Amino acid sequence: MELQKKSENALPNAHRHFDLFTTNLGQEENFFFPSIYNISYFDFLKATSDYKSVLNGNKAHKFMVGLHPWESDKLAADRNNFSDFDATIRELYLQNQIVGIGEIGLDFSRRFKTNLELLERQKAWFAFQLQVACDLRLPITLHGVKAFDHILQIVKNSRPKGPIIFHRFISSPEFVKQLQKSCNPYFSISLPPTTNFTDSYISLIKSIPINRLLLEDEKVATTTEGIESYKIGFEKVAHLLEMDLGQLNEIVSNNIEEIFIPLRGRC
Repeated sequence: MELQKKSENALPNAHRHFDLFTTNLGQEENFFFPSIYNISYFDFLKATSDYKSVLNGNKAHKFMVGLHPWESDKLAADRNNFSDFDATIRELYLQNQIVGIGEIGLDFSRRFKTNLELLERQKAWFAFQLQVACDLRLPITLHGVKAFDHILQIVKNSRPKGPIIFHRFISSPEFVKQLQKSCNPYFSISLPPTTNFTDSYISLIKSIPINRLLLEDEKVATTTEGIESYKIGFEKVAHLLEMDLGQLNEIVSNNIEEIFIPLRGRC
């Protein structure tokens, strides 16, 4: 499909964070397009009308809203909060303001694993958000750290058929095959400087089906130096896959578009 880019030098980026007060979309799209922008549900609640004004005027960008597992300590996993989340997501979706739910998931890293109450709250929020996504046939962006067994069990229980974007995916070629049997995955690979191209990382990249490959850098700056660093990583992946930058640009751009078309009829 033919995508209209504001800058011919822009590259797709499958994972960016949108902050109402710090993200300049006009500047972003000169460097990264198409991109997927994740909005913190907790931040959204603090400035709902301001965020809605941005989403109302959006026609080119792909926004997702979700409660990140790092923020699960800020909202109790109870009926009232679940009901409010469900109503908010449905309203945003029906008004064509969002295209998915994210970033959501589980994080069992050291900072969380000793707090059993918080881990259970993470699980409850993840399971509920996943169910809302399935009810509305929406894709999700998934954050998973040291918790993939739990994630897979929750995914199997919900049985979503919609796409799941595995953000900053780091695993094995064997796990790539396993995920393709249990869900509808897209694998988003983080580029330098946040990731080194080790031999195992190269093997992982080569194991991902080309129509399931996404590339990202959530922290790269919207500067000439930042986009140059991102471009170098992009070129390295293109070389590994024996194609040029333009070919990989088109493939990843089309994969991003394919995730959200069509949104209906999946679950």
